[in-house]
Amino acid sequence: MERTALVLSSKPEHAAVLNNMLSNFEIRVASAPTISEARRRLSRESFGVVLSEAVLEDGDWREVVRTVRDSHFGAQVLVTKKGADSHFFAEALEAGAYDVITQPFHQAEVQRLFLSAYLKYESVAHGLRKLADAAESPRLARAV
Repeated sequence: MERTALVLSSKPEHAAVLNNMLSNFEIRVASAPTISEARRRLSRESFGVVLSEAVLEDGDWREVVRTVRDSHFGAQVLVTKKGADSHFFAEALEAGAYDVITQPFHQAEVQRLFLSAYLKYESVAHGLRKLADAAESPRLARAV
């Protein structure tokens, strides 16, 4: 399974920088400048991790968390904000984001958080596959 991440940012250079930072981990980075574009991409493609700027042209990170939760079960959302403080971290985590990456990006932090978020996504996806397989099991069907 190819590892893919979606970066929501009005700054095209963010996706390029993150793609470079994550290339050793074989995570392909795609980008979307708006939530509307992200919705289109999420409906056509599978992403394990979504990174969103705190504020976008057509909404904010909260809407991204809701959109991903509704359309990509198990995908993890990272939020990025320049100068994020502890209040912002707490708010983002409480709302369902996996974590926050402060700007400017630091390679070790980006790699650690993306890898950790991706491992959680893969764990959730694996658990869902096991549940789906169990639901299709003839033995389970007889028991019901």
